[in-house]
Amino acid sequence: MAGLELLDIEWANIQAGQAWAEKNWESNSSAANFCKTYPVAGGIVLDLRLHPKEKIGWLKPAVAVARQQKDRKMEGVNLSHFGNVCINLGDAKGAIKFHEKALDIAKEIGDKIGEGASLGNLGRGYNALGDVRKSIRYYLQGMVIAREIGNKRMEGAALENLGTAYLAMGDAKKAIKYYHQDLIIAQEIGDRWGEGISLDRLGTAYKNLGDYRKAIEYHLQALVIAREIGDRRDEGSALSNLGTAYDNLGDYRKAIEYYQQALSTAVELGDKRMEGGCLINLGIAHNEQGENLKAIEYYEKGLDLIRAVGDRQSEVSAIGNLGNVYAAQGDPQRAIDYHEQALAIASEFGYRIIEGACLGNLGNAYLSLGEIRKAIEYYEQNLAIAREIGDRRGEGNALWNMSLSLDQFGQRDRAIDCAKAALKIREEIEDPRAEKIRRKLQEWVNKEDAIK
Repeated sequence: MAGLELLDIEWANIQAGQAWAEKNWESNSSAANFCKTYPVAGGIVLDLRLHPKEKIGWLKPAVAVARQQKDRKMEGVNLSHFGNVCINLGDAKGAIKFHEKALDIAKEIGDKIGEGASLGNLGRGYNALGDVRKSIRYYLQGMVIAREIGNKRMEGAALENLGTAYLAMGDAKKAIKYYHQDLIIAQEIGDRWGEGISLDRLGTAYKNLGDYRKAIEYHLQALVIAREIGDRRDEGSALSNLGTAYDNLGDYRKAIEYYQQALSTAVELGDKRMEGGCLINLGIAHNEQGENLKAIEYYEKGLDLIRAVGDRQSEVSAIGNLGNVYAAQGDPQRAIDYHEQALAIASEFGYRIIEGACLGNLGNAYLSLGEIRKAIEYYEQNLAIAREIGDRRGEGNALWNMSLSLDQFGQRDRAIDCAKAALKIREEIEDPRAEKIRRKLQEWVNKEDAIK
């Protein structure tokens, strides 16, 4: 809080100082030393005030100065920050390249803090690509170093990242365990920012378990902290997550209210990426109310913004949502066009979890066209990716979709086997949709008994 207060008081001076250092670093040694330090000296508080695209403008000359001076430590630190900016802009592959360079430098100069941080950041990069198993390996290596050197903040970050990885794999229960450990550390060291993030993540995990009321409690606590420390981006995240929780409860009016608040925050910040995400969420809420034309309008506006900032991962999700709304309108061919576009981008950039989801969406579209064999082929590809990357939720979804297709194809026995496998997964990860499978299995068993 003290850091943020000081930053806000001196913000005009800080910006002027950085601009002077950047302009004069080649002719003035003092300017050069300042220039390589500006992007990292503010730590977390700087990231709460400086947009990722603006930070790139600070980082480029900082890396150039560090290389000219052969200051390997500052080169590595700035490269690490560069990687984090890439993650925030949705460029996971770019982030991995920067963090690999930073890791090499940290090992070369024996910087254990830099090594641990780079391992965690590499995990975030691979997690964004959907290679969750690889991300977990990096997180665990980073946590070993954090504990070895007694760095509680780094340990907490590793625990939070592990929670996010297991959540991506569909194991919300394990994610909650890690998020709680991270929350305890944040409270122990007085890290309000980290505490707020942990609470928000816990809310998301409980949403995945279907406990939306508990999710709302955690998101509200995160919102209080974000507002307390003046973190507008995490405030927007908490508002958006509250909208999603109410959306899942079927309270679309309240969901839209929170999404609109999140959208206003994004506009005030000038954060086009967040603004695009909020518009997509508003599209989802309107689509669920059957307001397809309004949903398409929001999706298209959101997609334009997301493309403008170059966030390819969010672009895939937006295109997929457009495909889903056209499928809901009874236009499966147009839905297929969008899902194929989404699949091409996901495959190009290596977003494996999203790639699997795109294949599943294509299966759904072909199933609605009555092309059952083709639908099954897409579900099988979806299943293969989910198993390859350890995406338990995706695996369960693919098996469930396959079971419905096989039943329509006249293969009831195989359909029952797939449904049982899907039910087992959903029970293991405590997915509230397990009941739907139980009812369908009972229906099939009753029909089989009647035939006998």
